[in-house]
Amino acid sequence: MDIPTTHEFGINIELFNWRGLIAPPGLSLTQRAALEGVIASLVATPQWKQHLAENNWQDAHLSAAQFHAFLNTEAARVRRVLGGLGVA
Repeated sequence: MDIPTTHEFGINIELFNWRGLIAPPGLSLTQRAALEGVIASLVATPQWKQHLAENNWQDAHLSAAQFHAFLNTEAARVRRVLGGLGVA
């Protein structure tokens, strides 16, 4: 079956497959720092680096503040694209 891509339809969009860890509201600053520390330790391990290589993934580890900003930017981008398509 020959199905046109979104670019062939004139829709300029890129979607990314990202993963994130989101904690429940009300996390104390101490709990947040501990969680960020555990994650930073995990992504520094040889096993994580091997997993990245095996899956041909880019390491895009972000701090909590950076991830929050990314989520806001990504949500706005998706809203613009869906709005332009008349879907949202």
